[in-house]
Amino acid sequence: MGDILKGIWKWILAILIILLLGGAILAFRIFVIDKDFDGKSEEARKRLEASSSSSSDSTDTTSSKNGGSLGQKIVNGAKSIANSTVKGYKEDEENYDYNTYNFDEAFLMYEGERYHDSVKDVLQHLIDNSNGTFYARTAVTAVNFGNNVTVKYEGNLAEYQSAIQTLNDSVEEGLYDISFKYGGFGTYVNEIVITKK
Repeated sequence: MGDILKGIWKWILAILIILLLGGAILAFRIFVIDKDFDGKSEEARKRLEASSSSSSDSTDTTSSKNGGSLGQKIVNGAKSIANSTVKGYKEDEENYDYNTYNFDEAFLMYEGERYHDSVKDVLQHLIDNSNGTFYARTAVTAVNFGNNVTVKYEGNLAEYQSAIQTLNDSVEEGLYDISFKYGGFGTYVNEIVITKK
């Protein structure tokens, strides 16, 4: 009986240690990792408060002179917030670059044996995706057609699109096999392999 109680106490102690460790990790995450250490956002908030308070101060003096109302203060404050929000979106948009790992999972529907029309759809879809900034510009390897080339995006969008279009033009009638190569320990697709049968 004493051995059973010792075993139970060991399990209870192990569970308590795990719970304490989990609580410490959670506290670290809340108070350290998720805390905003970026000084830019704090400065932006202070500037926004200063601009809104200066605009409200100016509306206070004009409203007292001209008999204005509280609604005018709110409208001016909303305009300054809207302007700063739009400015922030524009700055984010200018600094945004496409995600090199965000693979369009629609290609996975084409895996396996396919006719030439499906291959043309895949290649055209790659060209369409490359015009945007959301999806990765995935590499394509042609086997047994199109001079057995591998098309990779190397910083020049026009070359990438032209090479894929050339590959698309070289697709002949018949059966093809579409497969994928994975990168990052198999976590994302980094190449589409098209093999003519």
